[in-house]
Amino acid sequence: MAQFRAAKVVSALPGTLAPNTIYLVRTGTGFDLYCSDSTGAIAHKHNAVTAAELGMAASRNIGTSGATVPLLDAANTWAATQRLSAPASAKVVHFGEGGYFNAGNSGSAKTINFANGQKQVLTLTANCTVTLTAPGPGNYQIILAQDATGGRTVTWAAQGGIVAFVGSAAAPAINASVNGYTMVSLFFDGVTNGNAWLAAAKVNA
Repeated sequence: MAQFRAAKVVSALPGTLAPNTIYLVRTGTGFDLYCSDSTGAIAHKHNAVTAAELGMAASRNIGTSGATVPLLDAANTWAATQRLSAPASAKVVHFGEGGYFNAGNSGSAKTINFANGQKQVLTLTANCTVTLTAPGPGNYQIILAQDATGGRTVTWAAQGGIVAFVGSAAAPAINASVNGYTMVSLFFDGVTNGNAWLAAAKVNA
């Protein structure tokens, strides 16, 4: 069996290679690995880790990182919204831009689908009937934002189920002030008809 030798970390491959030698060539804070052949005529670079070896993460477009998966135990800057995906049975939801999903303007009727994001913002542009639907049991939140007119009201409905109000038999009051906010928290119980248990608190009102 042929013997081989290892060279210390170098800044570049030497002009004359020693045969059967492993070279560690400094690159950034790490190094690339090369191995010369039995004649010292050429040094072969170690093969990069393949997408199959890294799993599905490596086969996704991860922007300027190229084929390198960013280390998640360090600070990372994402250039676009990142989404978690899983089988439907896992009920994974994603967070939208800025950590929440912008549900847009309400109009007179609006369906809030929490499959779009666990936390959402809805701008009230008219008195609105809001229908709630969720991908599975869990806690969800909506920020109701009055427009520049204010005074908009909300009627709550659950798709196929009921909405029960925490601490009251009636729907909680919302902030009616111009550009006022109300934080709505609710729990979907996950049963077939999709019951929702809802509480709301005015912000600075």
